[in-house]
Amino acid sequence: MQAIVAGISRMKGIAKKTGKPYDICNINTLVAVENVQNEAFSKTGHGYEIVQIGATAECVAQFANIKFPATLDLITDMTQFAGRLVPVVVGISPKTASAA
Repeated sequence: MQAIVAGISRMKGIAKKTGKPYDICNINTLVAVENVQNEAFSKTGHGYEIVQIGATAECVAQFANIKFPATLDLITDMTQFAGRLVPVVVGISPKTASAA
């Protein structure tokens, strides 16, 4: 999956409400604003908007030497979240990691 990547972040801690640990990684990608108009909804804009894609903690180090923003080939897999399958980034294609 090719994407314009603006950055990656990892948040770790203990949830205040439940006391359970969490470890969340997200990749911020830039996606062209899509204008939409129908009877119930309209959206207009120009340029790009940020779309977050989940990532594994193991792949964060692969982004350390990337100069952002960068167009990268992301390697994805599927994981179960909230009872459904969702894509998650597990790494960067070696050909784009070395070129970035």
